[in-house]
Amino acid sequence: MSNFIKFNTLLINTSKIRTIEMKNNTYIITLSTNTLDGFMLFTSGYFKSINDKFEICEKKYPEDYKTLTNWINKIN
Repeated sequence: MSNFIKFNTLLINTSKIRTIEMKNNTYIITLSTNTLDGFMLFTSGYFKSINDKFEICEKKYPEDYKTLTNWINKIN
C-alpha cells in the first residue's frame, strides 16, 4: 500500500490522516499536523493545534471521490 493518496490537485500523506467522516456522498478528511499556535506570558497563556480539513464531494470531485473510496475499501 502507498504512503500517499494522489488526488487531482492534492497529495496526502496517509500517516497524517486523523479521521475520515462519510456524510451524504461526501468525505471529510481531517489531517493532524504538528503546527501549534499560541502564546505564553509568565504562567498563563494558551496553545492550540491546527488541523486541516478537506471535503471531497462525489458530485464536485467524482474522480477524487472514487480514488478515496477505493483506498478505503483496500483497508478492509
